[in-house]
Amino acid sequence: MLLAQQGKRVVWADLDVGGADAHILFGMLNPPRTLTDFVERRVERLDAVLQQVSAHPFLQLIPGTGDTLATRIPQKRGHKKTFVPAGEQEVTCQ
Repeated sequence: MLLAQQGKRVVWADLDVGGADAHILFGMLNPPRTLTDFVERRVERLDAVLQQVSAHPFLQLIPGTGDTLATRIPQKRGHKKTFVPAGEQEVTCQ
C-alpha cells in the first residue's frame, strides 16, 4: 500500500486458497473475475482478472477464491495427489 501511495504501480495477488478476502478490504464483495477464472482457464491471461482498486489509482488486485484446496485440485480417475505442507504430516486427496 505504501508503494501505491508513493505512485508506484502495485499488484496485490490474494493467493490464500480457501480464505481469500483481500477484495473485501477494498469494498469488492463479489469481484467479477478472480484467480479461479484464470486457474480454470475461463480467461486466457492473468491480467484479465486484475481489478482496479478505486481508492488507490496505482493499486490493482488479483482477487483470490473462497474455494477450498480440494476443489481446486483437478482429479483424474485413479490418481491421487499428495501434499506435505512444511512442518505438517502428509495429506492425501482422493
